[in-house]
Amino acid sequence: MSYKIIPNILTILRILLVLPCAYFFYIEYYKLSIGIFILAAATDCVDGFLARKLGCQTELGAILDPLADKFLIIALFVVLTIKFYIPFWFSIIIILRELVLLGGATFYRYKFGPVVFIPTMISKINTCLLMSLLLITLIQAMLNYNLDYFKDYLFIIILLTSIYSALVYIWRWGIKVNTSLKANKK
Repeated sequence: MSYKIIPNILTILRILLVLPCAYFFYIEYYKLSIGIFILAAATDCVDGFLARKLGCQTELGAILDPLADKFLIIALFVVLTIKFYIPFWFSIIIILRELVLLGGATFYRYKFGPVVFIPTMISKINTCLLMSLLLITLIQAMLNYNLDYFKDYLFIIILLTSIYSALVYIWRWGIKVNTSLKANKK
């Protein structure tokens, strides 16, 4: 086995951890859910680092890495909303953003070919904030301690970064589509 597939294996592991993490939270095995979540978040950091350091960034990894993040975010937001830890309106905004970005990338790949996905700094900040909110909420549930006052500020910051990063991606993808359409006409 080549060491160059390690980042993709870590990304696939993160995808496989999504359902157990959400399930164990749902059945209130909070410590196990938090442990799985921390492992999943750690694979997100390590796989990207290794891919860059080892020079083994692949098209598969470029597709799977953001998908793994989206699966984890969506699954946990659904469960945390069902359990009343995150407001419905907030989850809808976050989930719709994730689906719009996923839909845009899928459309581009279907219509024009492989997607070169380069995350923006604001998107990385947004993902970090989302993961922080999820971890804080998981801990809140485990400790049965009200952290809503803190989370309210985080909601506002996340809404701003989510909307801004979505607009940046929509702008970038719009330019890519326009460029691809012009190239196809020639």
